[in-house]
This record gives sequence, structure tokens and C-alpha cells, in this order.
Amino acid sequence: MTTVLLIHGINNQGNSKDNIEKTWSYALRSSAATAGLTIPDDVKFIAAFYGDVLFNETESWNKNKPTSSPMSVESPDEDYADDEVAALYLEFQQKYGIGDEQVSRELEAEDNLQAQKRMAKGIHKRWLKAIAKALETVLPSKGKRVAAAFISQAAAYLHKPGLKEKVDDLVMTQVIDGLPKDEKVVIISHSLGTIVAYDLMRRLRHQVKVGLLLTAGSPLGIEIVKRRLGTPLICLPNVDKWVNISDDEDFVAFQTKLTSTTFGCDKIVNIDQLDNGDEDAHDILKYLAHDIVAKEIVLNL
Repeated sequence: MTTVLLIHGINNQGNSKDNIEKTWSYALRSSAATAGLTIPDDVKFIAAFYGDVLFNETESWNKNKPTSSPMSVESPDEDYADDEVAALYLEFQQKYGIGDEQVSRELEAEDNLQAQKRMAKGIHKRWLKAIAKALETVLPSKGKRVAAAFISQAAAYLHKPGLKEKVDDLVMTQVIDGLPKDEKVVIISHSLGTIVAYDLMRRLRHQVKVGLLLTAGSPLGIEIVKRRLGTPLICLPNVDKWVNISDDEDFVAFQTKLTSTTFGCDKIVNIDQLDNGDEDAHDILKYLAHDIVAKEIVLNL
């Protein structure tokens, strides 16, 4: 018997474990049928769910409001972003070739432009929000609306004290703990969930054996993500096969290919020319609808 573990990503507040299991498994069974394949009835789909926790923790972390003139020299310390958080936003700004002048145009009318320069305190949070707004004007599909949500929730997951550990432990409790030692395991992870899946498998590499790890729309190639994960970045010895899938227009898949250069592992199979359409290139259901993805999963069940 095979158990397929499903680990979702950002922007899943209001979703549920049951709905993820239902929609992901349906999308996969449908694409398998299109490819002339069948998923055995005894395959179990078990989803982790941390969407509400991530959303609420992100919202609480972002609730610091300026108590003085926005982006002024007098702004209190809490109005300025942590350097690591700022680095995440700035990496996306650089990746998409967005100049400071373009970002400044996204500031609110009452803001001044002092955030264009790194002052003694750092970069103001309002400048980071302006980066997210600027990104949404240049991303190529309607899926661009994921920009603000992804960066905000990813920043919280990576840098809010204790949140990464809270989410990772929640996922481990929900889908890893209790797995029989002889259970055949496949992991399908998406978006931020690929970071969760990778780090759990690295942490549990002597305890959990995985036949296939599928990472879809993964941000693992982002420098600040790799820095937060820390060394060593490895080819997971407890994973028989790692397949990474991406769409060129998927904003979150910062590096469409995970290689020895972009991530530190030369054994990842990259399927990077998928077309998820113009509506939302980051959509996990669109990823699972591809025949080639269904084949990779079914052949490893």
C-alpha cells in the first residue's frame, strides 16, 4: 500500500485538510486517466493543513502600524524590516528588473521617498509593500496576484521567530508521525510546502523513506530561502527520486530548475516547460493536470 502525502503552500487560509485531499487526488486521478493510467483504489491521500496558522501568524506579524510620519527619519524601529526579510523582497525586485523609481510610484500618497535609500535603520516596511505592488504590475499572468501573499507569508514563515518550527512540527504531526515503517511513501508538495517537505526530509533522512518527492512551483532556488535553510543543501538520501516541476510564468518558482548550481543537488529531475495557462501559473491543480506529472507519480506508487 502507498500513502501519498500532500503538503500545500501559501494562500490556503480558509481551506481544509479534507478539501485538499479531495481536489488534489481528483486532479491527479483525472490526469492519470487521460494518460491511460490508473491510480489503485487502495492508495491513501493524506494532506497536512497549516494554512490558517500561517495566515494568522503572518497577519499578526504585519500589524505593526507606523506611529509617526510614514518613512520619516523619526519612524520607530518596528517600522523597519529585518534585513533578512528585506533581502527576500529585494531579491524579487532585482529578479524582475524593477527599478527604485518604479517602486516609489507604488508608495501611498502620504509617503515620502526616503525608503529608496538604506538609512541607518534599514528599509521601511512600506517600501517592501511597494515592491510587492510593483511586482504585480510586471508579472505576466493573472496569477500575479500571488505576489503580495507569497512574499508576505514566506517572509513570516522564514523569519518570524518560532513560526517555521511551528509549521514544520504541525506538518510532521499530521502526516509523518504514525507512518508504518514499511509504508511506501510519495510526497507531493507545492509552493512554500516544498520548503517544508525538503527540510523535514533532510531532518528525518534516517527515519523516513520516500519513493518520490514531487516539488511543484518551488521557491527553493531563492537565495534567502537557501540561507534560512542553512547548510548542507543536499540530495536527500532517503528520497529515491526527486522531481521538480515548474511553469516559466510561475512567480514563485524563482529558479525553474533546481540543479547543483541553483540548489546544491545534481540529481533532481526538472520538468520546467509546463504550461499552466494564463489564469494562474502557480495553481497546484493545473500542475497536477499534466499527463507527464501524472505519469511520474503513478509510476512511483
